[in-house]
Amino acid sequence: MPLAEQLRREVEVIEPEGIDETWVRIGEEVTEQLEHKPGELNVRRIIRPKYALKRDLQLAQETSGEEGQEKAVKIAPLPPSDPWLWDARNICSVAIMMQQRMQP
Repeated sequence: MPLAEQLRREVEVIEPEGIDETWVRIGEEVTEQLEHKPGELNVRRIIRPKYALKRDLQLAQETSGEEGQEKAVKIAPLPPSDPWLWDARNICSVAIMMQQRMQP
């Protein structure tokens, strides 16, 4: 379920380790997590660029048959989850609770 567009977003880009000129960016993985601070909800948008080993280097690895070859695609791991991150169930529960409090 996509998070509401009107929520403020804090963007964090996490690059994988070991990226140099032998790698080419092929896309990105985007994760959005709802965070709660007293009196505020915001979205933590985590962007993890995805890189592929340049094609000529991939071919050289395949033909050499060397052990311990690097993977042809790299992406940084997601950071550890905060136990207080909210999912859709939490949001609905809070919305219902707030609505009940506002009723006479």
